[in-house]
Amino acid sequence: MTVPMRVAPISLEAKYGSPLGDRMLKEDIRAIYHLLTVQGLDSRYLDPDLMTLIEQATFPLVKKTVDYSMAIDDLTVVVDASSAAVTITLPAADIADERRYVIKKIDTTTNKVVVAGAGSDTIDDSSTMILTAKYDAITVQSDKTEWHIL
Repeated sequence: MTVPMRVAPISLEAKYGSPLGDRMLKEDIRAIYHLLTVQGLDSRYLDPDLMTLIEQATFPLVKKTVDYSMAIDDLTVVVDASSAAVTITLPAADIADERRYVIKKIDTTTNKVVVAGAGSDTIDDSSTMILTAKYDAITVQSDKTEWHIL
């Protein structure tokens, strides 16, 4: 049976008795990636096979041309606002729990890409942020109560 969210084999069970067996879920890899990038975990203490797996893992990139409410598992959203302004709504800050997201405008029009917090969530004390030029981008991270621009 093939499980769609699985990645290449890695033999952690033999080394560590891992209950994950010979495969790791992408979500597990993302959690480790989160520890490395957000929490500052020192990668020198990770198994080299695991580091290779993290480096080779693919992270979702979503392309949108219309308004979109981000899923918790989205990481990067590129937006083509050629036809009209587009609003990208971040997940609720309390649910996103320290996650980082990147939103980027990729078209040359003057149409805006509006990045909005969910409900009453704010982004650096503002309800929205506006991307106006091609390649404008914003990286945000939740602190469980609001979004911060990094």
